[in-house]
Amino acid sequence: MNLEPKTFYKIGSYLFGVVAIMNLLALITTWNMYLNIFSLISAIASNIFNFLLCAFFIYLYKQTPEMPKDDISDEELRKMVGLAPQEKK
Repeated sequence: MNLEPKTFYKIGSYLFGVVAIMNLLALITTWNMYLNIFSLISAIASNIFNFLLCAFFIYLYKQTPEMPKDDISDEELRKMVGLAPQEKK
């Protein structure tokens, strides 16, 4: 199975978004059940981290260029990434 980076980042952003929203709902419903302030702080930090991971995957998705569907040569690949030798004038 050949998974493109954009597809991976899109799936990851959806999954982390769902996890973050579900954790937020669980935190809201169990807000009064936390007996220790440290466990409450830990739950809030965990939720913030999940939202940040979702945002990071969205950022990676937007920054990843489209991969060409056809085969490209090594020379074309070097030109795309800027490693081709420069012409001297």
